[in-house]
Amino acid sequence: MTLLPYLMLALSIDNPKRIGNIMNPANIPYFPNALKVGVFSVMVTLTGCVSWLAPNVNTDVATLKPGEYELDDDHARLLFKISHLGLSDFVGRFNDFEASLSFDPKAPENSSLHALVNMASLDVNNAELEEQLNGSGWLDTKSFPQAEFTSVSVSVISENTYEFVGNLNWRNVTKPVVFDLTFNGGAHNWLSGHYTIGFSATGSFKRSDFGLSSYQSLVGDEIRLEVYAEFLQQ
Repeated sequence: MTLLPYLMLALSIDNPKRIGNIMNPANIPYFPNALKVGVFSVMVTLTGCVSWLAPNVNTDVATLKPGEYELDDDHARLLFKISHLGLSDFVGRFNDFEASLSFDPKAPENSSLHALVNMASLDVNNAELEEQLNGSGWLDTKSFPQAEFTSVSVSVISENTYEFVGNLNWRNVTKPVVFDLTFNGGAHNWLSGHYTIGFSATGSFKRSDFGLSSYQSLVGDEIRLEVYAEFLQQ
């Protein structure tokens, strides 16, 4: 009998319920008592290590570390929502995008945000529909491969929410767009080795402003964006 299956389960930190179950020595029925105690001790040690990795998050935005930040690609999502037939929201995402944040919590007006989205990374969980949407009748990603957002001003809405006003450049058109960013906090991330801040953001724009006005009786004009992201201090 080997300990490896139990150690592997203990390292499955994405399933704490499973860890909780195997942490009970009674759930290891085929081991002698002394061996059960040994396995349980190893489990306790591993659990302590996992707890040590959890960051001590500071939620006081005004005291977060200022500086230059880059998007953590592994912990970022860009979603879009658009009305479909007035009955529901059609939800998709873009998988390939980058962003940089210059952050000054003491003087928020000095902060800035820049982002680039590779439009062909559209993901709607339907390959045939993605091909159609990437075509010339819709996004036309061959002619317009990227969308770019550059902030021009920042103001404080509440203790942890900032308003980033900027320009969205897409399909050779530039229009103002507003994002409300809610900062969740910051902490040193032992896994990445970087001080990290996290936030969520919402914004919206009209697709007709960028030359996409077809089928508005079926597909809504307003596109709502949601961003969930972590940024690494450089």
